[in-house]
Formats: sequence, C-alpha cells, structure tokens
Amino acid sequence: MVEASRGCWWGEKHHCTFCGLNGSFMEFRSKDPRRFVEEILGLVERHRVLDVWVTDNILDMAYLNSMAPLLQESGYDLRLCYEIKSNLRREQLATLYAAGVSYVQPGVESLSTRVLKLMDKGVTGCQNVRLLRDAETVGVNLSWNYLYGFPGETEQDYDEIVDQLPALHHLGPPANSTRLKVERFSPYFDRPELGFGDLRPAAHYQHIYDLPEAELADLVYIFDSPNQGIAGACLDRLRTAVADWTRAYPRSRLTHCDLGTHIVLVDTRPGFSWRLLDLTDPLDVTVFRLLDTPHSLPALLRKTAARYADTQGAPGEVTQEQVSELLAHWLHLGLVFAEGGQYVHVAPAVANQDLLRLDGAGLHGDDTWLVPALAARAAEGDTR
Repeated sequence: MVEASRGCWWGEKHHCTFCGLNGSFMEFRSKDPRRFVEEILGLVERHRVLDVWVTDNILDMAYLNSMAPLLQESGYDLRLCYEIKSNLRREQLATLYAAGVSYVQPGVESLSTRVLKLMDKGVTGCQNVRLLRDAETVGVNLSWNYLYGFPGETEQDYDEIVDQLPALHHLGPPANSTRLKVERFSPYFDRPELGFGDLRPAAHYQHIYDLPEAELADLVYIFDSPNQGIAGACLDRLRTAVADWTRAYPRSRLTHCDLGTHIVLVDTRPGFSWRLLDLTDPLDVTVFRLLDTPHSLPALLRKTAARYADTQGAPGEVTQEQVSELLAHWLHLGLVFAEGGQYVHVAPAVANQDLLRLDGAGLHGDDTWLVPALAARAAEGDTR
C-alpha cells in the first residue's frame, strides 16, 4: 500500500454530498511524481511484490503525463489499483493501463444524471457508461457500487435505467446495490436541510462501544437515519437487475470492429437474440462513430449532417427522423444507452484475442462457424 496524494481536487470545488472523506483537510496535494515512482519501485524491489494498492482518494490528473510514463518505462510488470474520477477518456485509461494500473475504483455510483446531480458528482449517466465501456476495451478492471437512497430521487430516475441494464451485461457490473449511509464530515451530515435531519449512531456501534448514545454521537463516523429515496417495488427491481447483471457478465460480450468502410459487431448477451451485425450504410457508420462519446439528439444530428457522405462520397442528406429511427432501432438491439437526453454506444472496441475467444457462445449447431468466418472475411474487406 502506497500514498501519492491527500485530499480531493474535486471535493475542493464540489464536495460530493454523501462523502465524509477528508473531513479535516480537503485541500488536494500530491507528491513529486518522480519521488512517488521511486517509492513504488523501491518497495517492489525490497519486498518482491508487484501488486500495489494506491490509497489516494483521487488520481492527480497531472500524473497521466508524469508518473504514468515513468512507471511504464520501469520495465516492471506492475498491477496497481487507483481511485479515479469516472469521466476519464479511453486514451487516459490506456495510459494508466500501460503504466500498470489494471484495477480502478472510478466512483460511478449511479447511471442516472439526475441522481448524480443530487450527489454533486459532476458527471452524467452516459459518461459513466462510457467509462464502463472503455475500461472493457482497454482491459482495466473496475470496482463500484450502485448507490441509492438520496433525498429527492424518484422512481423514474431508476426505472428508465433498470430497463436498459440488460444492454450493459457485457460491462463491469457493480459489486452491489447499496443504500447510502450518512458519514460524519459529509454535506449530508453538516447540512440537515439536505434531507437527513434525524441522525443516530449506526446500530453496529452498540456492539463495539459500551457507551450511551449521546456519547456515541460525538464519536462515530457512520450514522443511521430514516430511509430516503426509492423503496418497495422500485428498489426490488433495482436489486434484481443488479444481481442479474452480475450473473450474466461472465458469459456476456458485445464488441465492435471498425474496418473503415463498415463496422462489425458481435454479441453474446443472453438478453438479445442477434449475434452478428455488419453496419455497412455510411449513415449508420457515421452515427455509430459519433456515439463513441455522449451526444444529445440535436448535437448528433448536426455533426452527422456535417460528416455524412453517401456511398459515392458526395455529401449525404440526413433528417432528424432518420437519426431518431436509427437510435430507436439500436436501443432495441441494445447497442446504445439513452439517459438524460444523451446517447452513447455501449460496444467496446474488439481486440484480436477477443474475437478468437468467441467460439460460438450463444450460437447453436453448425452456426458456430459464423463468428470466426465473418471476422476473417471482414478483416479482408469482404462486406457480404
């Protein structure tokens, strides 16, 4: 275990409402990157252990251009765990992975933009889905929990998400669905007007400390409170959907291979009946590439009209109806995630070894030849 920084640069500007970390000193400060790398390598050489857990609350973004290259150049096959903010882009994840950061805790917390705003997380639901997708592309393992129980959340914030979770079964699932606990030093603790006015020491402390509740209240870190947010059938749906996601993940895969003139997708998710899809229409290819990042419909339409060219290379005409129909079709196929007025595609970019691993899972009988056969033909530019 090593430490590169203390505090939280995001918390300095926007303290997440449920977070009680850094209660005594939020100001972010980090070690000189070269010094930190020397500490890691010194510990690795002394103890001959390559697994390194970084205890920081958040990654110093400057480390991407300083610490990460130094670790990559070290020549050690390191396996580091790091906490990051969930809006990192794929190329930033790739930089970390090349440095040995193979496990991250990204603080995803939710896939609902409205609930994330209640947390003051500074990200959207589609950005979080993009992180899950890009981590799968790069090969970074994730650890995150789906939090609920925020004052002001509604069933609608969860229902539209739960309906789409089968489309994400190939991405790293949450470890659990968990009701938030109020922590000392968090905004929820310091500001009762945010929704948690009736606090008492968490029940488990009574089994640890033989003290009156009034004294415990001055001592403990975690507090119980009347439940807020979703309950009943909505909560049951969320828990069931997260459990289904966890079970389905080992046998689920959705990947895309961009071959220039067309894009081949392979799917083994149990909730969908299709297995192979070849996007050959220039409009489809243009929209899919744009959805590598979250877009609203107006922005997607504007950029598609600027980039789309027909099969002869001439500027193509595109209407909102065309794009809307395409998005609706892709939602049905589980190719895109829609939330908060934005869309993002959910298919990680394939690597060769992933294609070779797809030995017909989910196909039947003689159809198993289709996966390697189509992959081989696509690699040769055959779009049939």
